[in-house]
Amino acid sequence: MLSMNLPQIDHRALYKTAVSQTGRNVDKAVLQAMEDRVVKAGEDYTSHLNGAGAWAVTPLLMSADEDKLARKMYDSRLVSKEGICRQTYVQIRQSATACPYCEYGEVYEVDHFLPKDDFPELNIFPANLVPICHPCNHIKLVGRPMNAADSLLHPYFDRLPRDVRWLFATMSSNGNGPVLAYSVQLDAAYGSLAGRLSWHFDKLQLGRRFRERSSKVLVEIESDLEGLFETLGPDGLSAHFSSVSQKKFSDHGNVLEAAAYAAAAANLSYCAGDYRN
Repeated sequence: MLSMNLPQIDHRALYKTAVSQTGRNVDKAVLQAMEDRVVKAGEDYTSHLNGAGAWAVTPLLMSADEDKLARKMYDSRLVSKEGICRQTYVQIRQSATACPYCEYGEVYEVDHFLPKDDFPELNIFPANLVPICHPCNHIKLVGRPMNAADSLLHPYFDRLPRDVRWLFATMSSNGNGPVLAYSVQLDAAYGSLAGRLSWHFDKLQLGRRFRERSSKVLVEIESDLEGLFETLGPDGLSAHFSSVSQKKFSDHGNVLEAAAYAAAAANLSYCAGDYRN
């Protein structure tokens, strides 16, 4: 759910370079003849992502030979070959230190936003290549958006509001201590973006994954409780947690730590000392 700038990589130039690395002249000729259609497919992709959405992108009609050769471009050029094409893969993979799909995972891989099996003509199109962590890539797999609502957020094209809270948490106790449950909610005034945010959150299992990550945040909050309870009391602690939440939101946006502190502030029983296992 992090926004990123589009890769500053020329699609046509990259395609030409990849084609030049093709060994057999007959295969090279087929790929060269496809160049304008492949570049146009990339332009249509960009147009749809800036408009109706990824679900509206349609695969390029290709002959069997064209399809076979196009499918090889990513693995045999960007991933395996040395040189400019490989540098492009590395550049995209290293363009983010945190996974833009979940905001926390360490990036190890490159994802095809629209799957390369369904859209082989886009498998080296820079705007379709996104840095991603392994858990998100494993959960996302090769799913293809089929309508405007059931589509992941695209890091290059979708912009969530920076100054509006849309990530929330509630705090409860399971008998072994506090537990945080995360959810997202964006005002319907943001149109389809609001529904897609919820779908993105559910599809990538971010509620469960954020809950598992929150143990460190709970330790930090509990440390505040231990140190400030006698001085501030329940109401003072609630105000303190609310202030910390606002500071984290102002500094970092909709991060799970900001939501966690807000949840602690809202739980007056917790602020009164009911937090010990």
